[in-house]
Amino acid sequence: MKIVLDAQSIVESRTGVGRYTLNLLLACARRESRHQWIPFYFNFRRRFCEQSLWESIPNVFPCEVRKVPGFLLHHLWKIAPLFPMDYFTGKADLFLFPNFTQKPLQSGKKILTVHDLAFRRHPETLMPKNLRWLRKSFEDSLKKSDAVLTVSEFSKQELLHFYPDLKSPVWVTHNGVDEFLNCIITDTQLIEVRERYRLPEKFLLYVGTIEPRKNLILLLRAFALLKKKFPELKLVFIGKKGWLSFHFNRVMQDLKLEKESIFLGFVHSTDLSAIYRLAQLFVFPSLYEGFGMPPLEALALGTPVLTSSIPPHKEVLGDAAFYEDPNAPPENWCERMEEILSSPEKKEHAKKEGPKRAAHFTWDNTARKTIQAIEA
Repeated sequence: MKIVLDAQSIVESRTGVGRYTLNLLLACARRESRHQWIPFYFNFRRRFCEQSLWESIPNVFPCEVRKVPGFLLHHLWKIAPLFPMDYFTGKADLFLFPNFTQKPLQSGKKILTVHDLAFRRHPETLMPKNLRWLRKSFEDSLKKSDAVLTVSEFSKQELLHFYPDLKSPVWVTHNGVDEFLNCIITDTQLIEVRERYRLPEKFLLYVGTIEPRKNLILLLRAFALLKKKFPELKLVFIGKKGWLSFHFNRVMQDLKLEKESIFLGFVHSTDLSAIYRLAQLFVFPSLYEGFGMPPLEALALGTPVLTSSIPPHKEVLGDAAFYEDPNAPPENWCERMEEILSSPEKKEHAKKEGPKRAAHFTWDNTARKTIQAIEA
């Protein structure tokens, strides 16, 4: 079977969907022999070389790359399905779209990955242009799909709730934990990372985009209260500042937390693993997720995790994490953080149970279940 995977998201800085796509490809490369896989993307005016992605994989998939302005084609596709995707890739038995929507096609079956239904459940947390695009194109893509993949049982139930007449089968293919989190990091490397990023001795950590859905204003207010009891603590953010982050900035200034907060932006994998290990506590008060990778990554490294008590977190993290209602007042979150930071037993629980829980989620399992859906 010839399978074309839309790999456009790996061209960008690989977070979220990009990491999912890349890890799925690499996992399929390690286990797949029955099918011909072709990752496809546009690479126009970008300094990006696909070879670096596959050099460590013995059985490399040949990439199809077109040096044409993909952004222009995307705009044209919104108007009319000119130059469909298989015009560039050739006919295929199946096309896999890992990022919510399909591109125009004339051949082959189609499988769509749905990561969450935030645009339906919490539309106020999305950028208006993204919301308009999903409202316009998602339902049409869903109807044209021969099967749908979701990254959690929660996302599957959300999908069936909002689209009860969906005819296509829905497969749950949980995300996995990246392999770089399993690498051995020495004490010397930890010291080097701390010095390179000028990290304090004690800090709380958040990883992800700074945007409304992540509920980070609540984190700031809870941290301001916590500082009264733990004045040495700092708050470290890894990830870019996204939509409406100026609200976050204003609250941070009002609470006088500018000097107590450290923003590292995008951090590469090996250093990210070390920073997870150095943190006293990972905090993730998100209002809505389809899966929630950062809390699972922190657990994989034995770091205590306090996260919102939303269904996908309970599904993925189980009893290894600690929870609080994302709509609870800052005082509640402050109390929970103080309780964890002050308890050697809770820290030991995270160190013991976190890696065990994370071991259930591998990209090999993701690939195996994805191939099952393709062959069904």
